[in-house]
Amino acid sequence: MKLADLPAWANKNCCDAVNLARKRQSIACITVIPGYDDTKIRHPGLKMDRQNGQVYRLLWQAMLDSKPDWVLITSWNEWHEGSEIEPSLEYGDAYLQLTGQLASRLR
Repeated sequence: MKLADLPAWANKNCCDAVNLARKRQSIACITVIPGYDDTKIRHPGLKMDRQNGQVYRLLWQAMLDSKPDWVLITSWNEWHEGSEIEPSLEYGDAYLQLTGQLASRLR
């Protein structure tokens, strides 16, 4: 998927998921990730480059706009899929800092 297509895709899917949960009187939970790359463990695999944090920002915005009850940050133990936000040699603590900024909008 191209970065330009991500906002429309994310907005539709987040809103659809929240609306379905509300219709079923369930908790609405939306997942956000900073990016994804499982091409080292799966063939052909999937890859969504982080685009210097832009993917994470766009997914957070779509999640916030859909007004779910919960947000799930897919990160823990997912290093092999490239979705970690924990400090790393590659990104330092940039994604923890970005998570703090974005999560402050939940209040």
